[in-house]
Amino acid sequence: MNELLKLLTQFQQCLQQQMTMMEELLVIIQREAALVVSFSLPEFERLVTEKDQVVRLAQAAEERRLQILKKLCFMMAFDARGRLPSLSEFQSVARAYAQNVERLVDRETYLQLNALLDDVERVATRYRSAFLHAQPRIEENKKILRALAANLKRSVN
Repeated sequence: MNELLKLLTQFQQCLQQQMTMMEELLVIIQREAALVVSFSLPEFERLVTEKDQVVRLAQAAEERRLQILKKLCFMMAFDARGRLPSLSEFQSVARAYAQNVERLVDRETYLQLNALLDDVERVATRYRSAFLHAQPRIEENKKILRALAANLKRSVN
């Protein structure tokens, strides 16, 4: 059970790290939109480099999150061979697991487990909220970048 509690702590920390990176990316995206409008190519190139670094860190965090999630699923007897559960599905699986082991573990361990699941739930809620809030901005930036690419292509031609 101690290993499961450690993994849940790591999972929560990983989600928190991803949340922080997403917030950093949102700031970069806002700066990116302003630079596209001002057509400041040198600053835009620096920003792209900065964004690439954050994206690489986010990818590493995602790989770590997936590894931890696989281990958690195994320990909770959830068959994740076909596909890993979404964050919402994982929360349901973890809560069901907690209910199943309530009578099998001491009270303190059970309370720790539930506290960690509450922490994961809080971060997941913040993550979903931030993503929903950022979604329109992300879509707008996609359009801006497509237009920029078209303009650059015309300039080169």
